[in-house]
Amino acid sequence: MNILAKDQNFKKLFGSDEHINILTRFLSSALNIPYKKLKGKVTLVKKELDEKTGVVSQTVDILVNLPGRKIQIEMNPVAHSWLHIRNFTYLSRIFQSGLPNSKVYDKVDECIQINFNGFEDDGEYIDVYEMMTSYGKKYKINFKIIEINIPKCVEKWYNGTDEAIVKWANIFMAENLEEIEELVGDLMTKEEKKELMDTVKIIKKGDPLWEAMEEDRIYYENTVRHEIYQDGLKEGRESGLKEGQESEQLKIAKNLKDLGVDMNTISKSTGLSIEKLEKL
Repeated sequence: MNILAKDQNFKKLFGSDEHINILTRFLSSALNIPYKKLKGKVTLVKKELDEKTGVVSQTVDILVNLPGRKIQIEMNPVAHSWLHIRNFTYLSRIFQSGLPNSKVYDKVDECIQINFNGFEDDGEYIDVYEMMTSYGKKYKINFKIIEINIPKCVEKWYNGTDEAIVKWANIFMAENLEEIEELVGDLMTKEEKKELMDTVKIIKKGDPLWEAMEEDRIYYENTVRHEIYQDGLKEGRESGLKEGQESEQLKIAKNLKDLGVDMNTISKSTGLSIEKLEKL
């Protein structure tokens, strides 16, 4: 998992009021809602989930309010056997927290959890979970889980998919600033793009692991160039050797032809084609 997918860096990008427009752009892509309908309506809320059961409070990555919706965003870089139980527990508590405010069951906000998963699983690149019967009838309850599989989104990107949510997933896997800038593309305005890139540069400067990855990338690229150079030398040597051998065979073939040896015998002896022998 890359630097931007680390919890603290993910929160710096999405968990600050300073970058609320960038978060709104992402939610527009993830929820398939036009940006204009979301602009100015996204607010960050406290990340501590209040407990009414005596359990110690827990912290989520990003918690967002939209009119009629609460949205939780989690970065899950590593697979754990308990991960889905924990995430569902988070979502249930967020759902429950809407009850005291409304005093009416049918006024409870819709709750959506968006998970970025940095590990392979058996699902698709994007899976949407809702409560329903075995034959597909949805249960009338307002919550949904969206799981975005980052490795599979990377594969989709390399296969030519230009989907916005795929680009967002790849941004978290980008290995350098150039890749991020390319991926951002038309996801946002020039001003928002500059804001995002400036934030990434600050994160990059403060994270020694990023610098280590950059150095590793340089070593990798230099190694590839060296291998290409060596392969070129080897191919040149082999080509020169092959040409030298053929030149020698042509001399032998000419001598045999001058002595009156038939073409088929010369071809078998030298490995040269009849067409080449006829040109001698």
